[in-house]
Amino acid sequence: MTDVIPADPAQALLSLYDEADLPRNAYLGDGSPIDEADLAAAKAAYDEAAYGFPWRRGDLMIINNMLCAHGRDPFTGARRILVAMTA
Repeated sequence: MTDVIPADPAQALLSLYDEADLPRNAYLGDGSPIDEADLAAAKAAYDEAAYGFPWRRGDLMIINNMLCAHGRDPFTGARRILVAMTA
């Protein structure tokens, strides 16, 4: 492996893994691939509904994984992550 990020990360991952083993991969219920246009539409809907805010020192986030999709934008700098999960 090199220290350079490839121009096409998807192709780089596919050179290392089978499609079914990719870290972010999904199929339709019948096992067929999801159309690229449908994936783009889903991404656009997520982007439109996304909510962001500036974090401040001492902030705490509590989320219900069953009620929301969550993620984060790229981050640089020092941070400390503490996680607790419950059912």
